[in-house]
Amino acid sequence: MYRRESRRSLNTPSLSEVLREEDSSEAITEGIQRQEDGEREAIAKLDASYKQKILQAAIAQLSPADREILERYFLAEENSETIAKRLGLSESAVRVRRYRIIKRLQAALTSLMSSENRVKASE
Repeated sequence: MYRRESRRSLNTPSLSEVLREEDSSEAITEGIQRQEDGEREAIAKLDASYKQKILQAAIAQLSPADREILERYFLAEENSETIAKRLGLSESAVRVRRYRIIKRLQAALTSLMSSENRVKASE
């Protein structure tokens, strides 16, 4: 005699099982997302720390006079006129020197970043 099998015997999940699995899947997905977000934050912090070290190395390559102009302008927030008076320069000379210092700093940063990338690539 032909016997009709129930849904359960065909391994078809019930509605409550499906809902539990969906809740479980959502929880797992959320957990993975939180972990990925945490990893992104950690990478961003490492990246910022790395960039700060590169910047410090580039600034260390500047002459003391160049560092003083940048420190007075960016850290002490002095304007070009005040820096010029303190250093015995014209205001335009301070602006031109600051511009050139920043350009040299950008070049040094580019050089340091590319040499660091070459070292990482060879590892």
